[in-house]
Amino acid sequence: MYDYARGLNDYSVADLIPQNAQTSLDSFFSEIKQEYPRTDTHLRCGVPAEEIVAAARDLDVDLIVISTHNYNWLDHLIRGSDAEEVLRHAPCPIMVVRKKEHDFVMAN
Repeated sequence: MYDYARGLNDYSVADLIPQNAQTSLDSFFSEIKQEYPRTDTHLRCGVPAEEIVAAARDLDVDLIVISTHNYNWLDHLIRGSDAEEVLRHAPCPIMVVRKKEHDFVMAN
């Protein structure tokens, strides 16, 4: 820990975030890959809606499935909606799944 505080390591906090995210994604993917063998993962860092749209273009995807949090109108006004931004800019069809439905689907 002392070396980190003095800057004598090869990692910054900014480097650790994507590494930790990739580790978590790999762990999740290893669980679902056996049941859904035609799946794949891609980790991107940035503004969520922009990265989703860019990935859809780069990977020439046929469909984007995205969940929404079902914010009330005030939360939606303050926070905005990644799903709405993706819907406006995506190069392909989009299926938006409400959070409660998403939780149910993931539970099965």
